[in-house]
Amino acid sequence: ILTLKPSQVLDYLIQNQKKKTTRQDIIDNVWRNKGCTDENFHKTLGVLRKELGDKNKPWKYIINPRKNHYALLPKVKFHYVFSRADIYRFIKKSSVVLVSSLLVTTAAIKTQTLDKVSGYLAVDSQTVTHLKGQVKRASASIEQSVLVFMHKPVNWSGWDLRVQRLGTEESKLLVKSTGALFYNAEPSFSPSGQQLAWVKTDYNQYCEVWVADFNSTELSISNERSVLSCAHQYWARTPQWRTDESLLISLPQGNHRPNNIQEINLISNERFSITSPTNSRYGDYGLYYNAEVNLMAYLRLTTGGDIRGELRIFDFSTNSDFLLKGFRNAPYAAAWLNTSSLLVKGESGFEVVNIDGETLPVISNMLEPQSFPFSMGSNRVGFVRGELKDNDIIIFDLTSGSISNNLSSTAHDYRAVISKDSDQIAFLSLRNGRRQLLMTSNNLPTKVVEFNEHDSISELAISPDGKTLAFVKGNQLNLISARGQVEFQKNIAVGGISFSYDNTALFIGVKEAELLKIKKLGLSGTVETITEGFMPKSAEDGYLYFFKLEGDKPYFYRISPEGGIKELFEAPFPVLSLNSNSFDVINNHLYYVDGKGKDKMLVSKDLSSGEVKTVAPVTSRTFSLNQKLTKLVMTKKGQVQNNLAAFTLVKN
Repeated sequence: ILTLKPSQVLDYLIQNQKKKTTRQDIIDNVWRNKGCTDENFHKTLGVLRKELGDKNKPWKYIINPRKNHYALLPKVKFHYVFSRADIYRFIKKSSVVLVSSLLVTTAAIKTQTLDKVSGYLAVDSQTVTHLKGQVKRASASIEQSVLVFMHKPVNWSGWDLRVQRLGTEESKLLVKSTGALFYNAEPSFSPSGQQLAWVKTDYNQYCEVWVADFNSTELSISNERSVLSCAHQYWARTPQWRTDESLLISLPQGNHRPNNIQEINLISNERFSITSPTNSRYGDYGLYYNAEVNLMAYLRLTTGGDIRGELRIFDFSTNSDFLLKGFRNAPYAAAWLNTSSLLVKGESGFEVVNIDGETLPVISNMLEPQSFPFSMGSNRVGFVRGELKDNDIIIFDLTSGSISNNLSSTAHDYRAVISKDSDQIAFLSLRNGRRQLLMTSNNLPTKVVEFNEHDSISELAISPDGKTLAFVKGNQLNLISARGQVEFQKNIAVGGISFSYDNTALFIGVKEAELLKIKKLGLSGTVETITEGFMPKSAEDGYLYFFKLEGDKPYFYRISPEGGIKELFEAPFPVLSLNSNSFDVINNHLYYVDGKGKDKMLVSKDLSSGEVKTVAPVTSRTFSLNQKLTKLVMTKKGQVQNNLAAFTLVKN
């Protein structure tokens, strides 16, 4: 019998068996906000090893591939299930390649705290798909025998449609994406289970809604046909069958008008508007029809105020519409749990919302993120288990040409910056549903501050000495110490941030009375307006560089330490999507990214002669350089690996 904390450590190691796992990863995911001392960590690990019968070196199960890293022995496989009795059962089976098999060991824990929490208990959890690559947005047939879903294979950027017979490994490709960044999206079954509908789009110029006849015996489709062209500003979303002859679809109401939900008769091509969104720039972007009660749940993106997303109900019996619940951050999707409740992802994870308005949390021991829920029968739901994005931090040694990704984890790591003098690196990471700002300490990432999963961090900067960090969260500018102590917070629309080279001030771009201005924010609290412009960048020689619009063209400027302003040249790259990590100025050279796709290169432009030279190939349009020009930090897209899973929800 495993005790609680050791069992949670083992569970995390099982779920990340083929990944690099650091001590900090384990602490962040098991102890979470409570933290854990080194002594307590090693004590817990010792208890776990003892309870597994792994007390003496060489370790049989939990190994140390390198300092402060932990992993299960690569040739040991673990299979587990969360049962109705609230027990994790871990069954260890040796790989067939082992010369001698390991003894089968069963370890069980009973989580006593679950019975004390009011909510819905997740039981009978199982992984539904075991495909390589990424999955998203699934739909189950009415008899719950077949699942159709989006799938992006490894080393391919297009999204296919696949089908799988539930309870088996039988899976087939239904629709192949015709090119990179092409989507076969948001599939759904008709009430009879004999038809499919989905959206074909590149989210650029092409969009059509397609339907096809489905053969559940052969897991195949025929008679594929386009029923609607939807190339428009906001595209078509979530087609759902109301009958075998009509579809409910989220569609734009016209140019620059929000989406509403419309019903389309596939025989007569007649359209009927169902909803009328107001106070919404985007409108209604997702819908989920329940034929048993003739109700449609749908999502609406609102504007202004603290509520950004709404879960609403439309009753076809009375043609009435009402708000069920508002959310600070708009949900991606929802699913009917039964005829009176829906499952939706709220601020703190999945929650069940009754149509009478009651909301209760879902209680689960699952550590991995859960998203995109879909119905699989009464009180059983499926979802995507695992990360939805994966970027790695890349450190390019400009002297030797070597590349390191030692800072990367299995999580989505992004927006990395390196301090000019101390070479410390700070970056953002989305790990198991928690967004974090991390910073290197002794070459290991350490959490500085944690955010809500939905918080948007649009800018990040680090002082040259590595002691202060600045970031923009939503419309709030934040200054914190490297230890996480808040130094300054202010609600302000910011367009660029850069620390002064002497570590005493932060230059920011702000918008005031429709004018873009550069301001100097002293770390002691002083504020000084410098000039008109945006995206400031401070250099080691005391010069300040920035952009300024002349008509509709952006130009690059600089201000001398004495205050003299000089126009240098027209910006050599687009500035519409520019952020503070899109360019840099070091030793009288402007550094920026030129080219597209795999041809992207970091180049430097001599500010005196205008000569442009190639520095290095890059994997992203944002980057960060140290002052000595020996290290280039950037991000690289990783391969997302997730799967579809399911559990049953029982009211606790």
